[in-house]
Amino acid sequence: MNFNIYLEDELANDLIVIAKKSGKTRNSLVREAIHEYVNKQHHLQWSEKILNFNGVDDGIEFESYRDELLSPNDKGIFA
Repeated sequence: MNFNIYLEDELANDLIVIAKKSGKTRNSLVREAIHEYVNKQHHLQWSEKILNFNGVDDGIEFESYRDELLSPNDKGIFA
């Protein structure tokens, strides 16, 4: 797929310098950058296994200990 993008002059000049230093084309650098960005975005999302997790049947609910917690304003915590 081909498409056009606008780059500010400074960014375009940086891209040209990097392309010359690396021996790669500007297009290949842009393609690599987009590929890396898309992969990172996929990894930022929870997996289906996590999204479908319903807890452990015989586990202890953390809420059951909530009444034992001290208030963050309680001077005893940070004194």
